[in-house]
Amino acid sequence: NWRYNNQHHSGHLQQKTIALIEPLMEERETRAEYQWKLAGEPFLTENTALMQALRSAVARHCGTGLDYDTGGGTSDARFLAKGGTATIEFGPVGSSLHQIDEHVRVADLAPLAAIYEDTVRELWQRLKRQ
Repeated sequence: NWRYNNQHHSGHLQQKTIALIEPLMEERETRAEYQWKLAGEPFLTENTALMQALRSAVARHCGTGLDYDTGGGTSDARFLAKGGTATIEFGPVGSSLHQIDEHVRVADLAPLAAIYEDTVRELWQRLKRQ
């Protein structure tokens, strides 16, 4: 299971994996059979309007800045991004995400909803001005 960001491509990781395994297999005079299952390619938005709207909403509701990075996991948003839709990952922080008994703090949900609402509202206002 490889986790990678937009600076890599699945084909390159497959080649690197084979390059690491094959010499070991040859030393042991055995063969390997590879099967690949690609769950989705990573993405990184370049939509500055979306990025700025989210940054403004986070500052308004949390009083903090926002760092963009490709750490963490991904979601079904990768399928939207693949189709060309401006997409950005943003959600609650939690150590149990994508695990048994996944949960987030209830207190985090209202600010999160307000951030989403303000982000969409700012984008809508930008569209109306165009």
